[in-house]
Amino acid sequence: MPLNYGADALGDVMLRGASLSGITLDMTVLWVLIVVFFFLASLNFRKARAKIGL
Repeated sequence: MPLNYGADALGDVMLRGASLSGITLDMTVLWVLIVVFFFLASLNFRKARAKIGL
C-alpha cells in the first residue's frame, strides 16, 4: 500500500535520520505508483470525455 511506503520513509528520515539513499526503495515505489495511477486516471478521463462527446 502506498501509505505504508510513505510512512516507512517518513519514519526512517524523522526517527532514524536516514538520508535520501536510505529511502530510495520507498520513494521509487511511491513514484511508480504515482505514474501508474496518473496514467490510469488519464485513460479513464479520456473515455469519459469520449462518452459525452467532447
